[in-house]
Amino acid sequence: DAKPLHAWEIEASDLEQFESLFNAADLCALRRRVLQDVRIQLMPYLQRQLASGGVFSRYSSQFIGQLVKDMDLRLFEPGQVIFKEKSLGRSIGILVSGCVDIIANGRKVMSKSDSGQEIGEAALFESAYRRHATTRCSQSCETLMFLASRDAFYACLAKFPEEKIKLSVQVRHRISMTVLKEPFHMCDPAFLHLVCTECEVVHL
Repeated sequence: DAKPLHAWEIEASDLEQFESLFNAADLCALRRRVLQDVRIQLMPYLQRQLASGGVFSRYSSQFIGQLVKDMDLRLFEPGQVIFKEKSLGRSIGILVSGCVDIIANGRKVMSKSDSGQEIGEAALFESAYRRHATTRCSQSCETLMFLASRDAFYACLAKFPEEKIKLSVQVRHRISMTVLKEPFHMCDPAFLHLVCTECEVVHL
């Protein structure tokens, strides 16, 4: 069972005192150590979150457990760019706390703040994928996010070869959704999902 997650709050005045007592390198080392401890505490939560829905829900608990061990936990500053538009996609983000803005062609199209939301999942399934939008930490707060790299995902698949069948089905479904989304845009999303599930992808 997961241990209860404890939290400590550092007041702004205390933080100023920290900064005056320690140099930047020491504060950076302290920050990394805190993130390492928080990551360990959050791993059971993340595993449950991934299994309950989203991109990874179709995979076995053993596979998800291994993948979670290979994920990095990152803390992003307000305004910091997480994923850049048109850059090569190498990882998917899982939001833990905070808020991110999605910006396409210089315009904010949406914000995401729900814990467990996936960001940039296409990077796992499409080789040489270029991101369609910039993901940036909101100006109003810091953002805590798990990152799973494409390399870690496929290295995990190599340890669980039976999961590769699920990946092929998932990729086929994504291709079908991309192709059929426009002609079926007036249809109920559930119907489109059903059609895509039954489609076969033929390479000519």
